[in-house]
Amino acid sequence: MSEKKAQVAAEYLIISGFLLLAVIVFFIYSISSYNDSVSFTKAKNVVDSLSNTASQLSGLGNGSSLVVDLEFPENIQSFQVSGKTFRLFLTTGSGTQEYYAESRLDLNSAVLPLTSGFHSIKVSRLNNKVDFVEVK
Repeated sequence: MSEKKAQVAAEYLIISGFLLLAVIVFFIYSISSYNDSVSFTKAKNVVDSLSNTASQLSGLGNGSSLVVDLEFPENIQSFQVSGKTFRLFLTTGSGTQEYYAESRLDLNSAVLPLTSGFHSIKVSRLNNKVDFVEVK
């Protein structure tokens, strides 16, 4: 009888261990997925905000400028501004993701920050082209 109780206890222990392992794996996956989702949202917001601000300047005329405060996501691989297109490449758990947006005006090539956190970007229209400069 004692042997049977020990076997049942061992089986419960093994089953509980597998269930605990499955919960831990699911929890880690959920956290990773959540972090990627937050980064996706921030990246889309950066690209869309810069594009919308550049497009707003088309109605304001030459010499106008606006400052945009943005929160850049972590793991930005590169940020390209050329022609009328913004392209942000983001490294995530599922690989490299690209976000892009178009502007109404031509954009001068710009070096935008790749570090995460809050950045203020001055968007200026000069000679029918748009310039971007980080405000410190």
